[in-house]
Amino acid sequence: MATVQSLAKRFEDTIHNYMAAIDKSLLPTRALDEEMVRKAVFLVRHDGVQIQSFNEERLLLEAIVKDAHAVKVILNFDKLTAICACPQEPMCRHRLAVIFALYQKIGSLSEWVASWREPENKQLTLLAEKRSPEQWTKLIRSIWRDEIPDYTTRNYFYFEQMYDGRLKNALSYMPLEREWKVLYRTYAHFISLTEVWATFITGTQEVHHSFFKTWFDDEIHALRDLLEQLRVQHRTFETDAFFEHLKILIREFIEEKDQSFSQRFSLYELFWTTLFTTSRLREEELLAFKNPDERLKTFLPFC
Repeated sequence: MATVQSLAKRFEDTIHNYMAAIDKSLLPTRALDEEMVRKAVFLVRHDGVQIQSFNEERLLLEAIVKDAHAVKVILNFDKLTAICACPQEPMCRHRLAVIFALYQKIGSLSEWVASWREPENKQLTLLAEKRSPEQWTKLIRSIWRDEIPDYTTRNYFYFEQMYDGRLKNALSYMPLEREWKVLYRTYAHFISLTEVWATFITGTQEVHHSFFKTWFDDEIHALRDLLEQLRVQHRTFETDAFFEHLKILIREFIEEKDQSFSQRFSLYELFWTTLFTTSRLREEELLAFKNPDERLKTFLPFC
């Protein structure tokens, strides 16, 4: 087979057509698309793509992508299609990685990614700069607005990759000022956890249930560390609204009616034993519930 460099040069127009299709079908404002592109770039930059063969007669390129498991990808240069052995459709990080690996032989992948992300970066950066608890909440939830794939409940490793990718995306908009960083991280972790809650609960009933439970314990531990930092950190008048809004988010979370109250309560209890600890706050909180669960009636006055 010819070298990958010569092959890419020979089919330069075809590769540009692949890239144009990607640019048209994937949006940087969709968190799942952004995550897919980011992971594909990671695979390319860490030598995760191996071109295996090229069939001159059928114009089929076969490649292996070294992800958590080796995955075969086939590009049909004639029909401009891509087939992958993984279950994700219609596009996945493996198909993208092979196309990106070819593209970087004829162009700058970094420049393409920067150009592709520019509209999202401008929009979210403007949102992040408007500092308010409502804007933070809107910003973080916008990263989670795409539907979570069903297969993540059956395979913890896909779930973990998806969660870590979106959380990292949310944290990329963290304020530069040191005094705001911990509070923003708390928002990002808590909101991300609530956004993925239904998937997590379903995952605890699937084959990888122990991994999901360990993940939840780790998230509780991460939040506990953040809340401990907030507890001893000097508060300013500017942050008051953020703490008040955080109480509302936590209250809305515990008021959801499903079969996961005990797990929800462990989160609620964490906030109210670490961050909100005065009798006055607890009395006000109990009054804020219309029909509080009996466990809340017991917990709030006496902690």
